[in-house]
Amino acid sequence: MEKKKTEQDYRAERKARIAKSAAKSKKVGVDSYKVAKAVISVICVALVIAAAVGICFAYGVPQRMLPAVTVGDRTYSVAEYEYYYTSLYGSQAQSSAQMAEQYGSAALLAALGQFDHTVHPEKQTTKLDDETTVTWAEYFDKSIVDMFQSYEYYFAQCKELGIELDDDDHAEIDELIESVKTYADTYSVSVTRYLGSYYGNGMTMKLYRNILEDQKLAEKYIAHIEAENEAAITDEAIEEAYNADPSAYQVIDLRVFGISTDGSSVTADNAENETSSEVDTEALKADALKKAEEFCGKITDEQSFIDLSVEYAAESDKEAFKNESATVANQISKSVVAANISEELSEWLFEEGRAHGDKYFVESNDGDYVY
Repeated sequence: MEKKKTEQDYRAERKARIAKSAAKSKKVGVDSYKVAKAVISVICVALVIAAAVGICFAYGVPQRMLPAVTVGDRTYSVAEYEYYYTSLYGSQAQSSAQMAEQYGSAALLAALGQFDHTVHPEKQTTKLDDETTVTWAEYFDKSIVDMFQSYEYYFAQCKELGIELDDDDHAEIDELIESVKTYADTYSVSVTRYLGSYYGNGMTMKLYRNILEDQKLAEKYIAHIEAENEAAITDEAIEEAYNADPSAYQVIDLRVFGISTDGSSVTADNAENETSSEVDTEALKADALKKAEEFCGKITDEQSFIDLSVEYAAESDKEAFKNESATVANQISKSVVAANISEELSEWLFEEGRAHGDKYFVESNDGDYVY
């Protein structure tokens, strides 16, 4: 386990806070900074459309038959909504597939609170910032409406500030459209059919260009705000805030293994003594804690951790844990550990003096696992 101090990461965090504060001071009806990240994510998806198309062709995109959305004076068509839904879904699915390959199991993603690309969005849940539990489909819906609300504000600000698309912006959009034509030729279909197969039958080249222009204009406004914020940040302010809480801007590499408290990690030695009628929550939790203590006590080096994860894994998961990357988590922040595993573990991991090779076990926030 290695802790990495990154003042550069802090600078980005600091910019984010100032951006958020600036947005609130303008009395915007939504959290502009958070939605800005969603906008940038979708723009990134558009710029790497080939990768997104690949993942969605592989796993399929759940179709959403939803009415148009009206925000302010503008009404977004079903086709426009479908574009953003597909882009957001594709981005999440691509990330999920990459994580599943790294950890060796897509099912583990749900346990970590992440999106599972092998399960329909309506069949899995996540949490909003206010801890409300929603399905991933509802999360996508809300994210898109929030984005439209931000668009209304961004475009009004662009008009007020005189921010417009220039020749370079239009050239970039033209280049992207040409790349789409190339992909359509590769599949031997028309551009309209290619766009329709991915974004829905209502998508046309004209509408696609309009959407890209919206995204580019939103991107330019965000870049304008970021430039203003960066100019307002001094090195002294950065150093002062960083020194006040260094752990908030550090990341670590670690290996983690979860032992379920529902009995699914029962070993072969005692499995025959367990029956569904004998399940006792507290007894299962105590058993999981005992196994975690044993696991932790047997660790001597990194390879022993890998071997033990195979030994203690449920029978159905043993093959997956033979992959040495299945238990690796790289560049993990304190907040991610606190939100997805345990606040106690996050505090321990980022204590001053923590060193490579240190080990620890703790019950997860929801009590479903011992890590």
